[in-house]
Amino acid sequence: LIAKIMSPICSETLIQDINIMPAWQDVVNGAYRVVHRLIRAPEWTGGRRLAHEISSSERAVSNLERILHQGNTGSQQLQMRAMEILTELALDPFANLATETIENLINKQLQVFLNEGIGEDLKVTAGKTLLALLSKTTRAISVVCIMRKYNPIVDQVTEMLDAKNNAIYRTIATEILEIFLLYIRWTRIM
Repeated sequence: LIAKIMSPICSETLIQDINIMPAWQDVVNGAYRVVHRLIRAPEWTGGRRLAHEISSSERAVSNLERILHQGNTGSQQLQMRAMEILTELALDPFANLATETIENLINKQLQVFLNEGIGEDLKVTAGKTLLALLSKTTRAISVVCIMRKYNPIVDQVTEMLDAKNNAIYRTIATEILEIFLLYIRWTRIM
């Protein structure tokens, strides 16, 4: 069963199949949803093995990244699933996810969260998965390095606190800024 669920993820023609057959997006979205749940299931030890298998597969990681960066509105569900899976892989200490992949994920999460033309579900998913990465101390270091490169991002996140924005956006922005400020204070102490 796992092999059948994993087949779309590791497919060499996944992106072409999604573009040619829009109905295939629903199949892939379902497979991604199941994979995300399996790698998050704390009571199932196979989740770690599955996360390691996905992160070790160049094709699977490439497919997840390509879906994440597609950007067309028809793939927002797929983008959310790819973001969730990549976040779980980034948080798993036993997964072999490349630092560059994690940095690209963080950049994409920030970009999506700060973009006004994005659907609410995708925007909230980007914010929540970004928070999950920021809350891990080991990942906060690379996040702060990225945010230093893109200093205007702090200003944009601060602008999300405006009362005109959705309450969930303001909450996520507050938590992002809180983690960022805690990290800055920590680095000054060290």
